[in-house]
Amino acid sequence: YVQINPTLCDCLLEKSEYHEVEMLKWDDLFSRTLLKMQACHEVRFPGQRPVVKKGQMEPIELSVASRGSNKKVTVIKNLEAFGLDPAVVANTLQHQVQASCVLQDSPGAKNRVLVQIQGNQVQHVGKLLLDRYQIPRKYVQGLEKAPKPGKKK
Repeated sequence: YVQINPTLCDCLLEKSEYHEVEMLKWDDLFSRTLLKMQACHEVRFPGQRPVVKKGQMEPIELSVASRGSNKKVTVIKNLEAFGLDPAVVANTLQHQVQASCVLQDSPGAKNRVLVQIQGNQVQHVGKLLLDRYQIPRKYVQGLEKAPKPGKKK
């Protein structure tokens, strides 16, 4: 058990518990403390200091959008959160799949850039992010949108 002092009382107890609870079990103390804490994440890059930010880690989002007459484009968001330069990723993809790439400012988010590449390139983008840049699969959303292999005649 842990004796509750005034500081712990203000931090962990509800107003109705102020005069009733004098001691807490360690497990209860830890669970109440964790509930009061705010989520954050830390990203480490080789040769640089770790970057700590509030909130959950935002995954890289891959989406396929239709443009005009049955034309598709693949849109990639949140590359900056993982220390990837969108211009370098766009250039690599452009040479790898031989398709046009465009960088656009992300609507509603400052200092964020979208990479837009011609065609449904989810499979190539996924392979690049997972294999070359070693980003864990759980941080890449939209890999299921890859085109299904067609029937061979």
